[in-house]
Amino acid sequence: IGILRNNLLLITFAFGGLMAAVNKTVGAYRQQIEAETKLRRSLANVASASSDGADKLIQLAAALQKVTTFGDEQIIAGQAMLATFQLNEDAIAALTPRMIDMAAATGKDMVSSAMLLGKAFTGQVSALSEAGIIIDKVGITSARSAGPVKEFAFLAGELDKNFKGVAEALADTDIGKIDQMTNAISDLNEEMGKSTLPLQKLAVQIKKGILESLSMWIMFFQEWSKL
Repeated sequence: IGILRNNLLLITFAFGGLMAAVNKTVGAYRQQIEAETKLRRSLANVASASSDGADKLIQLAAALQKVTTFGDEQIIAGQAMLATFQLNEDAIAALTPRMIDMAAATGKDMVSSAMLLGKAFTGQVSALSEAGIIIDKVGITSARSAGPVKEFAFLAGELDKNFKGVAEALADTDIGKIDQMTNAISDLNEEMGKSTLPLQKLAVQIKKGILESLSMWIMFFQEWSKL
């Protein structure tokens, strides 16, 4: 029993090493596909969103990754959060660079920054105080009286006064350039993960089969030894 068990365990460990390499790339792909799926689903619930709205936002996220230190999967996750506030792709596209600047300046993660913006741009302006932004009450009242477009523009302007350009400035630093290279490597891992996903499925199935066989043989020999 011991020899059989040892041989089966060696095979299992060999597949474990293969799976560790595969899991790393699949994990990167998982983050990307989950973020994109959440964005598509959330935007589908927005009546004023267009059918290709998610694709446009995903392309915008990819472009902004190249000039900031944030990965596109992080940006897309933030965009998905904004969509839960019933904002369409045009509003989200306008807020995305500001969301990134806020995250870069405050140290908040992208989803948390998106949540603050979502609240602020759907009537809860005081939420911006969490990011250190004090909104002029007279100014916001005047903007609201002029309609939602003016109110949106006013709040966007207030964000720009506080954070505009921070994300790109950080990306221009030596540390920022390293972060950008890391994001580029992550993109390569995502592509590899997409390609190796069937291999991960196969490896899991094989490992499952080996462990089931090991269990059956151990039970067989245990029962046989009782005879």
